Amino acid sequence: MLGPGLSTDLGERRLRRVGSGLLVVFLHDNVAQLGYLPWQLDLQNLRFTAFVCSLGLITARRFFTNQRELVIVEHEMNTAREIQSAILPERPPASSGLVVAVRYAPMRTVAGDFYDFVAVDDRGLGMLVADVSISRDPRFLPDVPGGEAARDALLGVLLAGVAGTIPDGIALVPVYDVIDQTGIDLQVTSGGWLWKLEAINRSGQGDRYAALTGGVEYTFANMAATGIDLGILTEYAFDERDERALTPLEDDIFVGARLAFNDVSNTQVLGGAAIDRESGASFLNVEASRRVGDRWTVDVEFRGFVNVPPDDLFLYGIRQDDYLQASWTWHW
Repeated sequence: MLGPGLSTDLGERRLRRVGSGLLVVFLHDNVAQLGYLPWQLDLQNLRFTAFVCSLGLITARRFFTNQRELVIVEHEMNTAREIQSAILPERPPASSGLVVAVRYAPMRTVAGDFYDFVAVDDRGLGMLVADVSISRDPRFLPDVPGGEAARDALLGVLLAGVAGTIPDGIALVPVYDVIDQTGIDLQVTSGGWLWKLEAINRSGQGDRYAALTGGVEYTFANMAATGIDLGILTEYAFDERDERALTPLEDDIFVGARLAFNDVSNTQVLGGAAIDRESGASFLNVEASRRVGDRWTVDVEFRGFVNVPPDDLFLYGIRQDDYLQASWTWHW
């Protein structure tokens, strides 16, 4: 992975040349004022011209660099728009007695929302709208006479795909969830020990539930007088919602190690595995980094999945997405 600075070597060489010229002029003026040169030259205009040209060169370089980055971003956004358009339905399916019109307009180039249709029969049509929103945006639910019980019954009808039973005049209304949450975040450091605990208890979005993540790390410092530190760490993640949790870590144990060489190249290695206590599914993670010279760093990352059962809703779909990534980064 190369930073943008490598593509501007020509500009850097020009800046070095201008800087070297200004340094020569500066030395000339100082040596001439000391009377060590047999000639006297008035280089004030030359210095001012060189200064203005340097500012112009720097401004132009930044301008063209920004324009190049904007072109790259625009190309990526266009690619994202094409991908998004490809996964959206071209037109609503035909349904007897029902006309559906769709207008999908992102704010700028792309949006995170998704919709699709499910044709039940010639008189029934199911619609899916996945809305990506921030925490301040509401959910939209059917406004059904009879309160929450009637609304849940209507949602069950929609999910079951039963046609002809939805009453007229149903509208979607915004619903702002009000939650009640209590949390705690603790960290204790004592010698080579590090203890951490994060826990919450929340109500307002379904049933009240509790979730926590806690762990401990112990560091063996300066092993065998080599300057190398070895940290052994373990964590436990729990979510009372179990399979309804919005995270794969609802009853998992993480075991890993951190190796810090404490050398001038800042060499570090971190590896471990998260294991589901119920299914035995494991997520493997290894990260390593090292600085090379004054401007380069090399990074290696590995992600892998082992023993993922079909009933693991989070990990089964990505069970074959193991990958190994190596990158070289140039810093300026």
